Amino acid sequence: MTNNKLKSFVNNLILLGETSFIYDGFEVEIMSSDYLELSDFYGLKLVACKEDRLLENPLVIPYGVTVIGSNLFSGCDTIEEVILPKTLKKIERGAFSHCKNLKKVTIPNSVEVIENRAFELCRSLTEAAIPKNIKELGDYAFRLTSIKEVRIPKTLNIVHSHAFEECKKLKKLSLEEGVESIFSSAFNETGIETLKIPSTLRIIGAYAFSNCPDLKEIKFSDGLDTIYNYAFANCHNLVKANVPSDVMLAMGVFRDTPIEHS
Repeated sequence: MTNNKLKSFVNNLILLGETSFIYDGFEVEIMSSDYLELSDFYGLKLVACKEDRLLENPLVIPYGVTVIGSNLFSGCDTIEEVILPKTLKKIERGAFSHCKNLKKVTIPNSVEVIENRAFELCRSLTEAAIPKNIKELGDYAFRLTSIKEVRIPKTLNIVHSHAFEECKKLKKLSLEEGVESIFSSAFNETGIETLKIPSTLRIIGAYAFSNCPDLKEIKFSDGLDTIYNYAFANCHNLVKANVPSDVMLAMGVFRDTPIEHS
């Protein structure tokens, strides 16, 4: 099929097997990086990548793509940089997981959903800003990456479980007003040094910030309801935390920290 004919089929694409798209009886096989020529192809969901050895750096996803499909580039060792288009809305489960040489991802502010494990185990990944308009960030989304700085925008009400777990190079975390819940182990075993809790935050889940050896100070705000089990346990250098008197503290919140014994 020619590129011109292909561009006319802009809606209702579905997956056929693992290597082709089909629409109204027409099939398009994804060979090497041919699909990267599909400019002006609105509504396209990329769902199959045939050979990662053929992918170029940087990997530039074309304008018009709205969804990166589940596990599409998972384990593609040749990828070092990814540039995503301003038309993109969703990055599905595991889309770039286990890309061990991926260092930088440019995620546009058009992205509203990053699903579970999207970038998990991208151990070389140091640059990936969270989009300003994001509404959902799934479990394990950036677990075991080398991301250094994270800003959680006001549009994201919930930081899901294990989202940034074991990001040991993560030193700076900013939580904007609007964030309401941080679920279990979201920032467990990170390198966060200080933490300011926004007034909109209501819940800090179990182990949310446990095992953070560099965490020294937490600045709480009024509005927090509950801190669950072991949320800050084993933060051995945590010496300052102005917890409001009306906050419900579950078991072992400050276990094995200097605050436990103060």
